[in-house]
Parts: sequence; structure tokens; C-alpha cells
Amino acid sequence: MRRYLPFLIPFVLATLVGVPLTYVLTNDGRPLLGEVTYEAVQLELVDPTVTPFIEVTGMSHYPAVVKQELPGNIFKSARTLYMFPLMEAHDVDSRAVKVLVRTAREPASLVSYEFMKVRGKIGLATALQVPFGTEELFGRKGYYFADEVLVIEADEVLEAPVPTSDKPQPIAPVDLIEPSDR
Repeated sequence: MRRYLPFLIPFVLATLVGVPLTYVLTNDGRPLLGEVTYEAVQLELVDPTVTPFIEVTGMSHYPAVVKQELPGNIFKSARTLYMFPLMEAHDVDSRAVKVLVRTAREPASLVSYEFMKVRGKIGLATALQVPFGTEELFGRKGYYFADEVLVIEADEVLEAPVPTSDKPQPIAPVDLIEPSDR
């Protein structure tokens, strides 16, 4: 038994330190015990330094969707994620991407825009989340990245009811010409 101790002790120490450390690093900052509480935030007021877990409602823009294939490892299986911009409600004209959503939920086919409620962890975009070519792909669809891009790693994507717009709706011009008696 003594001749195995020089090999057994480092192995046991590396296992006792390495496995929990790997779990914590791949856990995305979620609590080990208990539930995550999401704070409801307006899209324009999103700040990852205030609260990391948010619930936000907005309009997803599906003309620019990036599909990502993530390989699996010991702790996680391989998965496919979809990334698309999330804008203010009723905003179909804006092309400045400030918030991206990464989710396993595939976007609906033949739909360009969708109101949705997203719950998840928010943070600044990193090269692992948003690869370099993503901005170029979005640019081909007419979108561009803002100075600071945030990414929501969606835990849950829900269909949201269509919000009422605070902006006054344009009134269609009415033809006031009376019909003539002919």
C-alpha cells in the first residue's frame, strides 16, 4: 500500500478540488441550493451589475437569427442554441442591437417578430457567447451592434400578451368628399 501513496494522494487531492471547482465554473453563477429569483425589469433599464437574473418583455426580431451548435463535455450534453435581438415592444424599425437572447427554443417559422417574456441570466457579451462572425451575419440583415451588447442566457421563454402602445397611433386619412348625385 505504501508504494501507491505517492500516486494516490495527488489523485485524491486533485479529484476533491477539481470536481467541485469544475462544477462551480460551469454552473453560470447559479445558486447551488434553492431556486433562482428573477427580477422584472424594463428592457431599456437592464443592467447586469444590479441584478444578474431578470425577467424582461420585448419584441424578438427573427430576420436575424444565429444558430449555434455547442459541443458537449462530461458535465453538459451537446446542444443547439438560437440567438436573436430583443427590442422594445412595437419597435420594428430599430436596427441597433443592445440585447441578444440565447435560447434552446427554436424561433417560429414564417414569423418575423414576436412578443415574448424572457427569464434568464444577463451579462455582457463575451467571445464565447457571441462569436466574431455574428456581427457580420447580423449586418447582412441590416442590424448593427451597439457599443455595449448584453446577452440573456434564457432559462425560460414565454409568449407574452401583446402590450398596448403608449405612443399615439397614426390616424388614417379619411376621404371627406361626399358622393355626388349623378
